[in-house]
Amino acid sequence: MNIKEYQEQAARTCPDLGSLEKNILHMQVGIFTEMGELLDIFKKWFAYGKEIDLVQLGEEIADVCWYQVNLDRLNEFIYF
Repeated sequence: MNIKEYQEQAARTCPDLGSLEKNILHMQVGIFTEMGELLDIFKKWFAYGKEIDLVQLGEEIADVCWYQVNLDRLNEFIYF
């Protein structure tokens, strides 16, 4: 699967909040939220000595990718 195909698949599960501005804000906040969850995995590793949960790590990275490709798709409406 290439990035364009992934973007098309991700768009199928992306909710429409009623306006382009709300949809873009949703994606932007989602990216920051998921990045925080990613950072928490590493914080627990270096600060508390917990093992890195590779499954959770992969899920958080996938979530960031989902938000990013949907944000990129929405931004196309602004620039083109």
